[in-house]
Amino acid sequence: MRSPTTGRPTMRQRRSFRHQGPNRPGKTLVMFALLLPLLLGMVGLAIDSGLLLATYRQTQNAADTAALAAAMDLIQGRSAATATTTATNYVQTYNNMSSATITVNNPPVSGPHTGSSAYVEAIVSYPYKTSFIQLLGVNQNQAVTARAVAGFENVTSGAGLVTLLPNPQAGQGLTVSGGAILSVDGGIIVNSTGKGYDQNGNPVNFSNPQGPASSVSNNSALYATSINVSGGVGNGTQSSYMPYPPGSTGPSPLTAGTGVDVPDPLINLPVPTTTSPGLFPVVNTNYGSVSVGNGQTITLNPGLYSNIKITGGTVTLNPGIYVLEGGATNALDITGGTVTGNGVMFYNTASNYDPASGTDTGTGSSKFGGINISSAGVTFSPISDPSSPYNGMTIFQDRANTSTISIQGGSSGAQITGTTYAANANLAISGSGNWNSQFVVGSMNISGQGTLTLNYAGQNLGMAPEVFLVE
Repeated sequence: MRSPTTGRPTMRQRRSFRHQGPNRPGKTLVMFALLLPLLLGMVGLAIDSGLLLATYRQTQNAADTAALAAAMDLIQGRSAATATTTATNYVQTYNNMSSATITVNNPPVSGPHTGSSAYVEAIVSYPYKTSFIQLLGVNQNQAVTARAVAGFENVTSGAGLVTLLPNPQAGQGLTVSGGAILSVDGGIIVNSTGKGYDQNGNPVNFSNPQGPASSVSNNSALYATSINVSGGVGNGTQSSYMPYPPGSTGPSPLTAGTGVDVPDPLINLPVPTTTSPGLFPVVNTNYGSVSVGNGQTITLNPGLYSNIKITGGTVTLNPGIYVLEGGATNALDITGGTVTGNGVMFYNTASNYDPASGTDTGTGSSKFGGINISSAGVTFSPISDPSSPYNGMTIFQDRANTSTISIQGGSSGAQITGTTYAANANLAISGSGNWNSQFVVGSMNISGQGTLTLNYAGQNLGMAPEVFLVE
């Protein structure tokens, strides 16, 4: 073609045609309707999975606290039924899971601690209702289950001597003087913060202006596998702290100026009562004051005593708990004679002690007495009953009783085994002695020309374990 204006040839104009199909909105709606449940299910899966995970964490936390609470009840001598009630309260009340069900097993019925009565198992099942995931055919009603195991494990293991008071009189938690030799087949822990020097001679000065926290003087010596002192020791006495056994070589066992106080390992030990678990609960028979002298032969039975005074004769104590109710300056006073007690524990408490509840406030008209043993003819061994919280314990002094426990050995010394526990009292020992023992006391003084040997050797005698989550 030619242009009508120019007469020149022109190119044919091209037109583009797009094929328009018929409009089909119904097809899109059908596909959307078919995919909607799947889309909602996927969204619901993400939402419900997150909520389910949060619920599981809540349930696991509840199981953990339930196991710990139940184990704490058992360590304090309460019944399995009481432990179950406590665990239930921790889950349903304290964790706000009122619809949860709780099963408590002691010992656990599964896992590595199966059959061990030192562990308790808590299983918590908590109902959970999903919001969307049922669109995929999953049951809306679900249950989240969590399991935890807590158990008793010993603390301060290996410690033959622990002094607990951070501020004892004159700041001295442990003193060895007068040429005495203290030899401990185990560790020593001193909580006193008294001022002094560390193992390298650097000054240590904590809140307690008195000191030192530990002192070895006057040609005395101290042997142990480890010695940890919160405060300082006497300046220039570091060489008196030597490794056990005597005569061995090796690095010094002393670490001083740590500033770390070890918690009372027996803080949860319950006071004995007429319902104490095990073979040896308190016998509610009051024998009053008992005195034994030369020429007498007598057998004593477990029960309540105002005081026991032995100056001679032969005395046998039958196995069990002897409650001393503070009726004299020394509630237990042994200065002579031959005294034997196998499987015994002395609970040195106040005059207002109630054997049914163990209540004693230490106030008002109540009286406390100390303990004095100054005879070489004494042989005591501790309670022997694995089901008792006092297993391995020989002397348990009321925590409110600050009266001194004094033990003076002769040429061979009193033979006392087991744990002596007096959290707020001083233990004073002079002379010689050989104890397969552990001492957990407020403070301790060793004096006299003799050798005191603690053959503790990590036996955990009378140790009250703490509760730990193990599964």
